[in-house]
Amino acid sequence: MLSSYQRFLEGKSSEEELRQLFKDFGTTDEATLRVLIKEAFENTGTEYTSSQPDKFQGLFQKISDRIDDRPHHKKTFIVNWRIAASIAATLIIAGGYYLWSLSRPVEMKTVTAAYGKRVEVFLPDSSEVWLNSGSTLQYPVIFQGKTRLVTLKEGEAFFVVTHDAHKPFVVQTGKTNVSVLGTSFEIAAFTKEPETLITVSTGKVGVVPASSAQSTFLLPGERAILDKATNVIRTVKVDMADIAVWRQGRLLFDDQPLATVMASLERKYNVRIEIKNSRLLNEKVTMRLGNQPLDNVLTAISFSNHFTFKKINEQLIIVN
Repeated sequence: MLSSYQRFLEGKSSEEELRQLFKDFGTTDEATLRVLIKEAFENTGTEYTSSQPDKFQGLFQKISDRIDDRPHHKKTFIVNWRIAASIAATLIIAGGYYLWSLSRPVEMKTVTAAYGKRVEVFLPDSSEVWLNSGSTLQYPVIFQGKTRLVTLKEGEAFFVVTHDAHKPFVVQTGKTNVSVLGTSFEIAAFTKEPETLITVSTGKVGVVPASSAQSTFLLPGERAILDKATNVIRTVKVDMADIAVWRQGRLLFDDQPLATVMASLERKYNVRIEIKNSRLLNEKVTMRLGNQPLDNVLTAISFSNHFTFKKINEQLIIVN
């Protein structure tokens, strides 16, 4: 019933609905009908209980009396109290549902980009997130409270955050909280890696280690590197063109250990790479590569770091 009243007040009633409303409220005058419905909404709600419908019969009698007292109305309007009861009951149910929805636990959604895949996610506030291979993001289906809180449970993600000056956007990782109002930035927080990286593309980002209250603020072209063992943050400058190049399938390694590089290749190409020679694990790799087949990538790295590799099958590669 509530929708028919709303449609009338918005000028959207069908002819059949209008005839029924005229019949229910005992009038054929639209202006009078509008007054009756508006006053019914304004005066019903919390006073109603199903055991006391007579309250609404009295209420609508008062409404009718006020209309009768106006000089341009001479007709007595008979209002069915059941209509008032229907409106009030619907309002009470809707209000109760709203309060219940606020108190119930918020439903969480988890999205994972499998190895060999990249995934784009749209959050409830229209913010966008790109997940790199092997990454997992958890977020609520609706943002409630004073913050927009999401959790990067594993991996690497690029965020483009919708601005909201009254509700900060916060990303939790295992070791950091990253807080913004509206900006774009990248986080790399792989569980097995010794460092967490936060890099800003636009706007301003605040980084707070999980066990500290001290914030580090970053501007575009700056990167915070958190040492997980010491909980110490250092900042460096980066080339803006190098931020989140993985979104285009490109590879960028800047003085990174070979073990870290191979882990990145495992995620991108969905393979397993075993390094048999332990001395190679900490060999540093600096290289930029386009979106190329894995064999080409391994060949290029092997030339600069002096190792050989053997493809056992489509899923296993041995490095010596």
